[in-house]
Amino acid sequence: LRSRKILSAKECGSIFSNLEVILNINRVLLRELSQRIETRVEGERIVLGDIFLKLADFLKVYTAYVGNQEKAISTVQACKQANSQFASFLTESFRKPQCRGLDL
Repeated sequence: LRSRKILSAKECGSIFSNLEVILNINRVLLRELSQRIETRVEGERIVLGDIFLKLADFLKVYTAYVGNQEKAISTVQACKQANSQFASFLTESFRKPQCRGLDL
């Protein structure tokens, strides 16, 4: 949306908040969990708690993301009404199979 200049950087920030930070944390979490599972000894329990403890401080970013929900929803609604390009983008995206009929 930002690179296609459908929304401004401010509008994208209001809608997506710190989603890029969350994506990076999830990549690290996935990598750590995958490594643990790949290196486990057959028949032994897999211990994962230490991975979550190591990332605990970073997982706090979810609080800001969730706290931004009302602002994100109102920004989407305002942009949908004021910006026909954005409204078209949402309609097109809604129809894509990877969106599974879910709204932004």
